[in-house]
Amino acid sequence: SVRLGPVVFAAVSCRSLRAKATAVATARVRESGMPVVDWWEQLVSAESTLDLLGFVDGQHETIVEFGCGYGTFTIPVAERVHQLYSFDIDHEMVGKTQQRLLSQKPHLENVKLEVRDVVATGYGLDTPVDAVLLMNILHCEAPVQML
Repeated sequence: SVRLGPVVFAAVSCRSLRAKATAVATARVRESGMPVVDWWEQLVSAESTLDLLGFVDGQHETIVEFGCGYGTFTIPVAERVHQLYSFDIDHEMVGKTQQRLLSQKPHLENVKLEVRDVVATGYGLDTPVDAVLLMNILHCEAPVQML
């Protein structure tokens, strides 16, 4: 692990990522597996990361999040913006994020979660957005191509 201020990055070999990759539909990014939630959330402070990125209350109106995962960033982002559109290709991840929102922050009504393959279909919004967040996408096999 490498520590850079309040953010921690874990070095994982490409070989181990490829070994975990599973075959999926062509339009879907080949997945190497999400890290276990407890482990992942010990590595990264969502609040500190957002602070470093300049995501302060009221600075951004509308945000799109690609890959909500466990909702690690979803809730802190939603607390700082007017509207958050959050997408994940995995039904289970969207379900976990929805459950987390309901149990931890039921008052947040500015989050729209959707199961969507944004690589194949785009994010489907007709409104402009201030920023797009892609957090923890490096676990997919070819993140640069996905971008």
